[in-house]
Amino acid sequence: MNPAMSEEELKTRELAVTDLERSYLVEASAGTGKTELVVRRVLHTLCETQCPMESIVVITYTEKAALELKQRLRKELATAKEGPLRKAYLDLGGAWIHTLHGFCARLLQEFPMEAGVDPGFAILDERRGTFFRQEAWERWLEETLPERK
Repeated sequence: MNPAMSEEELKTRELAVTDLERSYLVEASAGTGKTELVVRRVLHTLCETQCPMESIVVITYTEKAALELKQRLRKELATAKEGPLRKAYLDLGGAWIHTLHGFCARLLQEFPMEAGVDPGFAILDERRGTFFRQEAWERWLEETLPERK
């Protein structure tokens, strides 16, 4: 933690770790301790509630951040010999730690019929996504600005 934090900032961070009655959005610059805070909250949740790892959802902005969270959690949980933290370590592969699009994809993959999507759907890679966005943009321009033709 940053020693330059005010007492109020420290209290707010501690609340984000220990207040399990609320969901929290953690937004801050790089290197400010977001990942540490989220890992502490997950560990606190596991110890205090005995809920299974797959009942906790953590959504990040980047794949790199999701991977780092999983790695840090794995490191913290690996030392547990028994109890809820050991169970969480064994169940970490099923954890809901994703980017927003990864979270949505997992939901759709687990519940395709309820979502009304083809169970064999695939997520577009960056290249194909760019192609389809460009195609949609061009079609929109042609429909919206007919004089452009």
